[in-house]
Amino acid sequence: MSRPAPRRRTALVLGVLHLSSAASLLVAAPPLPTPSPAPAVDVLSTSRTAPLGSPVLDLAFFDDDRLVVLGPEGVALYRWDGADLAVESRRPLTGPFLAVRFPGGLLRVAEGDRAFWALTSRSDRAQLFAFEDKRLVERQEAYALPWPGCPGGLRYRPGTNLIEGTITAAPAAPYLGLDDTVPGMAVSPEGILRSATGDGPPAGPALAALWPGALAASSPGPPGEDDAILIVATAGAGGPRVLESLRVEGAVRALAARGRGASVRLVAAVEEPDEAYRLLVLDLARPQP
Repeated sequence: MSRPAPRRRTALVLGVLHLSSAASLLVAAPPLPTPSPAPAVDVLSTSRTAPLGSPVLDLAFFDDDRLVVLGPEGVALYRWDGADLAVESRRPLTGPFLAVRFPGGLLRVAEGDRAFWALTSRSDRAQLFAFEDKRLVERQEAYALPWPGCPGGLRYRPGTNLIEGTITAAPAAPYLGLDDTVPGMAVSPEGILRSATGDGPPAGPALAALWPGALAASSPGPPGEDDAILIVATAGAGGPRVLESLRVEGAVRALAARGRGASVRLVAAVEEPDEAYRLLVLDLARPQP
């Protein structure tokens, strides 16, 4: 008498083989492509200068072809000669200089007067320099740095890199970072990018406006071998937000930007691991739709 059990066992084994084959086909199928996010900025070119020989506290464009570089004890005016930067004039700052563990510095250019103000946390006074006969000359001193919307001017809290002053339409002081190209924005002592209307992302002290609705900021992390320049949107609902992060070899200490037709030239003062300072020059453009 025959037994039906082996037949049922064979049918069960065939069913298992069928399911295993289907599973193999499912695993082998390629995943659907995920669309890449559109870049927030196009990097047209990058270059680095030779070592500057001094730390950099702040940067500012003097005009289309000149850049002011502020150090702990002096200022220098550089000029673009083709693709290279060359020193046009240097001037020392007035001492005596205070001992500050992490010195800070601020520049404010009065381009129409061919002059600029400079202040560091190592000094108790701001200095006005003018560019005359192809050299920098000191014109004036003040106990506060003149600043837009700040009747009493700005000062550094003694012994620190924190900036004090009351700025109209800006968050309350003190500030870790400010730039007159981005009015109404500041970096708090806790490393938060703030505006009068609310808080944005964490950021470092260096700021520079790129184009309407966007700025560049240094990254908020502690200095290390690699840093980043953040591209931040300042317009739109929800407050400032990071659109993109550009990796930088070294620590970003200062930023300055200026429009050049359809592009923007962004300059970053970068401290490299060997403590040498160089200028990183990036030509950027807004992506075309």
